[in-house]
Amino acid sequence: MFRTCIIPLILTIATYQIFNLGIEAKVDNESIEMIREIFNFNLLLILPTLSIIILSIMKIDLRINMIISIGISIVFALLIQDKTLTEVFHALIFGFHLDSPAGKLINGGGFFSMFKMLLIVGTSSGYFGFFKETDLLVGVKKFVNRTFSKLPKMLVMSLMSTMISVFSSNQTLSIMLTYEMARESYDDRDKLALDMENSAVMTPSYIPWNIAGRTPLEMVGAPLMSLYFSFYHHYIILVNTIFSVVDFYRTKK
Repeated sequence: MFRTCIIPLILTIATYQIFNLGIEAKVDNESIEMIREIFNFNLLLILPTLSIIILSIMKIDLRINMIISIGISIVFALLIQDKTLTEVFHALIFGFHLDSPAGKLINGGGFFSMFKMLLIVGTSSGYFGFFKETDLLVGVKKFVNRTFSKLPKMLVMSLMSTMISVFSSNQTLSIMLTYEMARESYDDRDKLALDMENSAVMTPSYIPWNIAGRTPLEMVGAPLMSLYFSFYHHYIILVNTIFSVVDFYRTKK
């Protein structure tokens, strides 16, 4: 965990502080006050988030975990935010919308906003099944396995996931194909999952035409160049790759 997130976090904070030197930051108090007037803030509102974290640590099934968190959120919307059941279910299906300047900060969500993503994930799963059940990638997998045996695993994983992300349009397909290419080269499934988390999950966000980074930026109206200022992503890949290279050559001796 130290090398996976603590070091990248410290480096990210330091980098942003360097970039902030000489810049006078301003807080948009007007928008904050508008949000405060619209919603009732209560410490209990942190419970849906805490339930996700706690139940994840307890290794509760993700579907059950999310249902519990959503259920708590619905109850709080009814009791604390004074919303009607009709308003809550309308927001669940069509998203939450406010006719207010603060709306640009919080509008969105709902089942229909995720329908496009559901189609993308479904299509990606179909591609993954097609590649997995046919012999189209056998030659490529043999080359990848040889490469894994000669070079540090995290280095290979980072380069491979980047190339896959270039040719796939979404993060889901990138992760699935990277897993299919790498799974035979790992004896430890936990190590495979960790290396994928630090490579295949991160690299799609660097590709401008990959929806992993593009979609969130378009939602908030940010320029695509913002992708390359996501230093936490950079440092996670860089730090873990460096540690992998050092460990590889140290054990080789």
